[in-house]
Amino acid sequence: MTRIRVNLVYDTYGTVYVDLPEGVDPDSISHIDVKWANGEITLDDDTVIPFDAECDDWETDYKYPAEISFEVDDD
Repeated sequence: MTRIRVNLVYDTYGTVYVDLPEGVDPDSISHIDVKWANGEITLDDDTVIPFDAECDDWETDYKYPAEISFEVDDD
């Protein structure tokens, strides 16, 4: 018997608002990272601005995956 592994990917959407400090130009943002609702905005000069990325209004659709793939699982 051959076993396959089915991989399911779901999209989740949320929005948070961040007030940039006075004098910070949005064009100077080089990177934005979020992990476990802790956000960091990195500017071109390597300044890091932390922000709260907690979102209570996540939009999810678990009825249909955004992507489905499979592969043979030989384990």
